[in-house]
Amino acid sequence: MKQLISLLGSIGLIATSSSIVVACSKKAKSEFSNSITPNNVKYGEKQSFNVEIINPSEYDSLSVEELQGNSYLTSIKVEKNKGDISKFVVSYMGKKVTEKAIIKLSYGDLVKEVNLKVEKNTLEGLIKIKDLGRIKMANDTPTKDELLNAIENANSEIYSQQTLSKSDFEIQNASKTEATIKASGQNLEGTIELTYRNNAKTQLNSLIKITNLGQIEGKELIPSEEEIWNKVKEVNITQIKEEEIRLESLILNSDFTITKYNSNAAINSSPASSKIVGNVQVNYTYKQKSGI
Repeated sequence: MKQLISLLGSIGLIATSSSIVVACSKKAKSEFSNSITPNNVKYGEKQSFNVEIINPSEYDSLSVEELQGNSYLTSIKVEKNKGDISKFVVSYMGKKVTEKAIIKLSYGDLVKEVNLKVEKNTLEGLIKIKDLGRIKMANDTPTKDELLNAIENANSEIYSQQTLSKSDFEIQNASKTEATIKASGQNLEGTIELTYRNNAKTQLNSLIKITNLGQIEGKELIPSEEEIWNKVKEVNITQIKEEEIRLESLILNSDFTITKYNSNAAINSSPASSKIVGNVQVNYTYKQKSGI
């Protein structure tokens, strides 16, 4: 009998009280946290919510998209938490008002849908910067396209992409320096006042209306360009000052060129000038100062 036991022990068929038991454990399954609560968002604005994964996997990552067929949201993105693989932030922007926009969350084999509202916004709340600065206008008052471009440019640091469309507002009234716009459509409400200045180049013949300059005195045999321009400014001081105030900048020698003749000169705008355009001819008599 002892020989049989010894034989069985030698081939490992007998477990003793000191045997070591090795347990095989299976990793817990990942799942979405119950605390996921998406925030409602206003039209044209951004919002976000947190997503936490219970028992996360280092091999899986969160992906997000609006449910196929819907177009109520835009700029849907997901950002990982650098210090915690279980946490993510989902961000999005409201594109169209609705009671139910659906975001689909995918993580490995997990899929979850969350609902949120896209709410109406106000023009006052959406357009933060209402002084639009200098804007390009083909005429004395801006068109809807010109206003839209100016609004987007003025607010570009606040919103990374276009938020307004022409269907979102109507121009109630507009002048050379201000306009009242009213919300239209289903996404916005309210009215606001906008201010601006015309960025169009000024025609030289409207800036230099008095072209008969009278007598110019100088040291040389013919007048210098500086002497001619100083005389132009002297007799056209009112409109030149008004234009410099509108431009918020002085009109400089670099904005034009002067070609001199016997008793007249041609003033042409410089191609590089952002202030003036066109040309005008001025007349004068010249007197060389005595005693030189």
